[in-house]
Amino acid sequence: MKKKAIMISVLSAVLLSACKSRYIVGKDIRIDDLTEFYYTYSNINYNAFYQRYHFYVEDGKHMFFHETRERENDYGPATEKDTTLTGTFELTDEEWTAFFDLLKDGTVRNRSEHTESGDSGPWMYLYWKKDRSKIQEFEFASYQIQQSFKSYCEDLAQRDYVPSEEIDAGGWYIYPAVTASEEWDSYSEEEKLRACRIKQDVLDALSDDALVRAVAEYPMLEELYEYDDPKYVMEFFPDDCSAYNEILKRDDPAHIMLNGIGKLPSYGEKDGFIRDSLGLIILFDKRMDRSFTREELTGIADMTSSGMIADTEEASDLEYDFIREVTFKDKTTAAAVWFADGRP
Repeated sequence: MKKKAIMISVLSAVLLSACKSRYIVGKDIRIDDLTEFYYTYSNINYNAFYQRYHFYVEDGKHMFFHETRERENDYGPATEKDTTLTGTFELTDEEWTAFFDLLKDGTVRNRSEHTESGDSGPWMYLYWKKDRSKIQEFEFASYQIQQSFKSYCEDLAQRDYVPSEEIDAGGWYIYPAVTASEEWDSYSEEEKLRACRIKQDVLDALSDDALVRAVAEYPMLEELYEYDDPKYVMEFFPDDCSAYNEILKRDDPAHIMLNGIGKLPSYGEKDGFIRDSLGLIILFDKRMDRSFTREELTGIADMTSSGMIADTEEASDLEYDFIREVTFKDKTTAAAVWFADGRP
């Protein structure tokens, strides 16, 4: 009779377990039971992005994968081409335990029959040894713990962030290698603009001088000469060139440009073109504070010396006569004075 009662008790426990649809991590699911965990969120609207964190066990090792995709100033969905940071590495036992501790007291339930399309998430799925391929949808014990989990993942992901890929040891921004490759010519204009965009956190880390250098080395600087009227070009140039747009946000952008140009290195055969172009920006962007001293204006004229602008068809027009003055060093003083006197 006693054996029969024990068998009934065990059978009841098994049946109850089989019918259970919600489990608590740390109580019903132990650390050794966990095999995978996915955390994904995204945005397909303007400034699209995609973020995934994946913890999993492989060949007895605890692994972590992360992927960040960003499409600034554009709509989504973000694709692999928009990937800005990704990596995979093994976690220590302590790191795996810290990860599991953040999941503790969270619940796992049956997968809902909802679609993820159009929803930003996050979508969270926990796979464990007894999930029977159904009980996988996860929810943290609290929103605060969920935010702590995100911060933990962001800290782990920083292990794969190599500043030298974007900012070198001197603090200067480095544009993607593709901009200097043969492949660059096959890119559409939109693809080129996207490749040249600089993330806001990187812009925040750049000094004023580094921003000016990033403008000087902007791979699409030649777009300044696409139209006859430089004033028209300056209306959209900040939208295309992230570094210049950032300069306009800072205090006294005109003098940031002026001081930064004076510290630029030599660019060889491109030196004249680059300095002429930056001079054109200062002279034609209405957003610039025009309160230059006569000496500063002389400096602007002096730095633009190649005659590149003077060779353009537009410069032959009388209204652009002062550009020809500015672009020749032997007339710098006269040009600066002419500009300081209010012309054009």
